[in-house]
Amino acid sequence: MAESFIFSIAESLTTKIASRAYEEASQVVGVYDVLQDLKSSLSYVKAVLLDAEQKQEQNHELREWLKQIKLIFYDAENLLDQVDCETLRKRVVRDYGTPKDKILPRSISKLKHLRYLSLRDNGRVKKLPASICNLQNLEELNLSGCVELQTLPEKLRNLINLRRISITTKQFVLPEDDLANLCLLEHLHIYECDNLESTFVGVKLPTLRFLWIMRCKNLKSLPLDKHHFPQLEQFVVDECVKFELSDGHEDMNSVLRLKTLFFCMMVNFPPSLHGYANTLQTLVFLRCYELEALPEWLLNMTSLKFLHIWSCPRLLSLPSGIHCLKALEVLRIERCPRLYRKYQPHVGEYWHQISHIKHIQILQ
Repeated sequence: MAESFIFSIAESLTTKIASRAYEEASQVVGVYDVLQDLKSSLSYVKAVLLDAEQKQEQNHELREWLKQIKLIFYDAENLLDQVDCETLRKRVVRDYGTPKDKILPRSISKLKHLRYLSLRDNGRVKKLPASICNLQNLEELNLSGCVELQTLPEKLRNLINLRRISITTKQFVLPEDDLANLCLLEHLHIYECDNLESTFVGVKLPTLRFLWIMRCKNLKSLPLDKHHFPQLEQFVVDECVKFELSDGHEDMNSVLRLKTLFFCMMVNFPPSLHGYANTLQTLVFLRCYELEALPEWLLNMTSLKFLHIWSCPRLLSLPSGIHCLKALEVLRIERCPRLYRKYQPHVGEYWHQISHIKHIQILQ
């Protein structure tokens, strides 16, 4: 029964809070009184749960009450994780030096309930302990900006609850098989991996929905098709000067059903993206400083609802046939001085070409 399961969690948490180690740790980090209150609350809940076993299992009010109790226990676990993290931080400072040294000890694996871990923009980390892969409740791992990280830890596939990962590494090849075996992974951000030229050629990421590639200056390509990314909805490419996006395979069954596409500081635009004509809903051009004309395939995007053009100073005009995009509901233009003059609401020379769009925002 659900109440028996929750009772076991309550008992485990109560035992943990009552331990001498936790009493000392809570005093160190300044949450002693909070933990004592939590201990009293859990003792009360245990008594009530014993009584709940005598109630009807199909009782709707009981089920709703148990849901609320679960939420309380999740909050309790989060508080204990915070105590764990702060205690670990103080231990690291004591044993290894000040926090600026940015050392991640092997004992990180003791934080069994940890759901979020960020080492973002840590330029000192060169290696991560293998024990990090024992954090089986971890849902998000952020290593973006760790520009000195030589390799990612082995056995990333053991992070069975990981849903989001951001990566910076000096590796020439990513641990593709490990990433492919993360069965809940939905968000993958690859950031400043300067040695990466291509990736994911021989693997399939079956659950990935959001893929961001940023500042990978030597990345030339990746197999952007349904065989490799069957669930992909959003693709962002930012400041990857050598990257060339293709329209995928000639086989239309292999074309992605992309909904969102971001081009940031893009130099080489694909000659055709007809494969996305019926699915693409959001298209963004950001900081494309050399862009003088939007790609011709834009007018084929019959499902496009949102078009955002930001900081493209050399862009002269929008396609004259933009009125053909019947599904387009939102047009935002910012920091595009030439477009601002031509399409300024009600007074611009070409305002009539876009006046049918429901929501228009044109800013200097």
